[in-house]
Amino acid sequence: NLTGINNQTRYTVRGDQHLGSKHSLEFVFSESLYNTSPDFLNSNEPAFPGAPWAGGQLSTRQLFVWAFQSVLSANKTNELRVGFQRAPISFAYSNNFAETSGNQILYQTVQSPIMTSTNFPQGRNTPARQFKDNFAWVKGNHQLRFGGEYDWLLANSYLYNADRKSTRLNSSH
Repeated sequence: NLTGINNQTRYTVRGDQHLGSKHSLEFVFSESLYNTSPDFLNSNEPAFPGAPWAGGQLSTRQLFVWAFQSVLSANKTNELRVGFQRAPISFAYSNNFAETSGNQILYQTVQSPIMTSTNFPQGRNTPARQFKDNFAWVKGNHQLRFGGEYDWLLANSYLYNADRKSTRLNSSH
């Protein structure tokens, strides 16, 4: 078992408000905060006990939703929903290789990304936006539903390759 940090905080807030007898508003906010080091989920942990090389993950994931519902008449309703989600995540070294004079030691048989990669720090965010409108109409014994949806998804990432000196240790048989 490795020692480290695994702090997670999650909460959700919701509010509903009736605007008279035919209209209502809704709001939802959800947030999850993550701080893990070493990052067990992504195999960013020390290659062997006591090794100082480990990486961590920091993340703030948020979700916002707004909705407006209306009863337009005895047989017609409409709902408009807008949502936004963001989840920036950072992966980073927790070590600057000071123990080895700034020299990254690479071992032939070790496949840990912390030990073999210089691709840290790095991260990503995939913000998403959603707009949705639904209309319902009851006509006699039939219910007609119409709607539309627009989704916008972005993928932003960064990679700050560290320029480190490295030494590869090979074993011979």
